Amino acid sequence: MRNIHIRPSAGERAAGRASTEGRFAQPFLVALVLTTSLLGCHRWEPVDEYPLDRRSELPDPARLILADGSAVVLEEAQFEADSVIGLYNAGLVKLARTLPAQDVRSVEAKVVDTAKTGAAIVLAAFALLLAVTLLKGAVDWERYLGARP
Repeated sequence: MRNIHIRPSAGERAAGRASTEGRFAQPFLVALVLTTSLLGCHRWEPVDEYPLDRRSELPDPARLILADGSAVVLEEAQFEADSVIGLYNAGLVKLARTLPAQDVRSVEAKVVDTAKTGAAIVLAAFALLLAVTLLKGAVDWERYLGARP
């Protein structure tokens, strides 16, 4: 006796495709959101008002360029008397750090680079579209091979 294969109707195929696409789409949307948030490109720009008034707020985080040319990034930085104090990120912990205010030559603030971030979002969306298309094609191909007698 021969096995007779009955081709599924268009509605059954559409229902199968919808469940497959939904299964693949959710992880990729999560990946897209995470990728774009992690790829948010930043750059350092000098603070226009430097030298800052001792009462003014420092940006958070602030990159301080010192007299010797080195740079130090401090979070929650502020002026205290003749010093700049803030938190220095030392890996897993944050350490308090004090620098003499006279050694600070300039202060820079972190700003979002919209051009690079936009390019990263476009590339991530293209990668998502390509991955979904490839996976959908693989699933359709597997379904086609499995449906053959």
